[in-house]
Amino acid sequence: PLLNDEILLACARTQYTEPAGLDANASVFNQHGEKQRTFTLGDTIENMQTTSDGKIWTNYFDEGITWVDGNNVPLPIHGLHQWDSYGSELYHYQPNDLLQSRIMDSFALNVDSHDSAWLLFDDIPHSTLIKVDGKALVDYWNVPMHSVYAFLSWNNQLLLSGGYRDTTYRLCELRTNHTLRHTQTFKIMPSGFRVARGHAIVIENDNRFYRV
Repeated sequence: PLLNDEILLACARTQYTEPAGLDANASVFNQHGEKQRTFTLGDTIENMQTTSDGKIWTNYFDEGITWVDGNNVPLPIHGLHQWDSYGSELYHYQPNDLLQSRIMDSFALNVDSHDSAWLLFDDIPHSTLIKVDGKALVDYWNVPMHSVYAFLSWNNQLLLSGGYRDTTYRLCELRTNHTLRHTQTFKIMPSGFRVARGHAIVIENDNRFYRV
C-alpha cells in the first residue's frame, strides 16, 4: 500500500529496450482498480516493502545487479534502493569507510521504519547484514550463513530463518564487533514462503499464513 489508499504492484523482471532503457515494471492503482501511473524499479526485484509515508524499498538478486545493456554498460542497480511513490530514487546503497562490500546478491529485506532498513546479502566467505538509517549505512554484521530468506531484529537480538531447504530458525546476539553470538536453534513449523517486516515473520504452511 501507498498513501491515499493507492496500491503498488510490481513485476520482479523487466527488460532493456533501445533507446528508452528499462521498461516500466511497477504500476500504481487507486482503490477502484484504476491505473494511475507506471515507472521502473529495476530488474530482478527480490523483495519490495513500502512505508506509511509512501516510500518504497527494493532489493535485488544477482542477475540484475551484474547485468549490462547492449553497449556493455552496467545498469544502475546497487542492491538496495529507496524510491518515492512516483518512482524517483531517494537512496541507493554505496560502500563507505565502514564497509567496502558491494551487494552482488541479496535475499532478505526488513524495513522497520520510514528511513530505516536492514538487508542481508551473500558475501564471501559469509553473508553480511547491514543497517541503513537516514540514508546512510550505520552498522554491519558478519553472518555465518548463506541465502537467508527472512530475518528480524529487536534490541540486540537477531532471528534468522533458514536458507536453501533449511526450515530451522537461529536466534543470535548482535555484538559490537560486527559478529554474531549464536544462542539458540529451533523450528517453528515446516515452512515455504517466509517474509519479515519489523518485529514479525509471516510464514506460509499448507496454504495457510501465520504471523509470528
